[in-house]
Order: sequence, then C-alpha cells, then structure tokens
Amino acid sequence: MEHDAFSAARRPIATQGVEALSVSVVAREAGGTRPALYRCFEGMPGLTLAGYQGVTRDFV
Repeated sequence: MEHDAFSAARRPIATQGVEALSVSVVAREAGGTRPALYRCFEGMPGLTLAGYQGVTRDFV
C-alpha cells in the first residue's frame, strides 16, 4: 500500500498542485480506502512526511 500511495500522491500534485492532495484523493488513486491510509500513515501529516522521505531518498 505504501508504494501505491506514494505514486497516487504524486499524480494529483503533478497535475493540480499540492493543494489538490488529500487522503481521499490518494486513497481513490491508490485503489484503497481512507481508513487504510490513516492506519498506515496516521493521516495526511504522516503521508506527507513519508512522501517527503521517499522523494528525498530517491533524490539522494
């Protein structure tokens, strides 16, 4: 779910900007549910932090 969530989060950011990002959008794009994302990432702050760490890791 984590990898799918990262990919799903990048799509709306790339097309509509970071303002378009929400747990609902990421869940829908990843084919999951909001509760699953909250369990996995503890909500939007956790998803944002994990995404930032993933992008930073890819860059380095």
